[in-house]
Amino acid sequence: MTMPNESVTEYVIEAKDLGFQVGRQKLLSGINLRIKKGEHWLVYGMNGCGKTTLMSILAGFRQQTQGELQVFGEPFTNENVLAQRKRIGWVSSSFFDLRYRHEPVLDIVLSGKFGTYGTGWDITSADHNHAVDLLTAFGLEDKRYLSYDRLSKGQRQNVLLARAFMNRPELLLLDEPYSGLDVLAKARFMELLNQLMQQEDLTVLFVSHEINDVREQFTHTIMLRNGRLFAQGRTEELFQEKQLSSFFQQPVQMHTVQQTTIAPADNHRKLSVELFR
Repeated sequence: MTMPNESVTEYVIEAKDLGFQVGRQKLLSGINLRIKKGEHWLVYGMNGCGKTTLMSILAGFRQQTQGELQVFGEPFTNENVLAQRKRIGWVSSSFFDLRYRHEPVLDIVLSGKFGTYGTGWDITSADHNHAVDLLTAFGLEDKRYLSYDRLSKGQRQNVLLARAFMNRPELLLLDEPYSGLDVLAKARFMELLNQLMQQEDLTVLFVSHEINDVREQFTHTIMLRNGRLFAQGRTEELFQEKQLSSFFQQPVQMHTVQQTTIAPADNHRKLSVELFR
């Protein structure tokens, strides 16, 4: 998959003709991507277009049925998949809500260290303290021993965010991370994400189906429609009336909308960037 005279490590993600099929149903087909280290991409599309399926494959939690994939310069194998997952922070309530129910919150966060659904045996006191610090940062310090199914949707989302940062990821895959968060929690997380995205060694893919949702923060965009890659490129070029009209298959007019920005007060609980690096 590597092109002549190009370094394998230049690309965090390389996908060639990637596809995923269940029975006769093709959920993804013909996905070609090359994402460089330090780039930040918006993954855009309507519900059911294959966004979560794509992200679960990139995260190493699902195996493609067609095509090739390299993450950090290597394909996922039985031998390296756990090591690769440890370098990836992945948030997806639509995926993990189907797999977690009675697990304690603290165990779910600790599982991020191992790249698994559960915890391993080699948990250190430092691991435990780090997990507690993450839960505290997201306002869940008193929920650490509750089971996942006893939490609200927003609380579950914050647990998954804490899990994603357990190993200080190099690749951050955020599948609609605002789902269930209230307006203040959303503002606090966006404040943190904006700071983290200043790091040259962090690559972020942010899934959304909202046109105005954080697209200004992402230089590149992937547009998915019906499981196929409709377009990819610079965000400002794709979010134009002509391109969007073609994407939605109906006329689209774009208007400037004055947005209300929620700025937490100076005394609010800040998410310390140092904790997540």
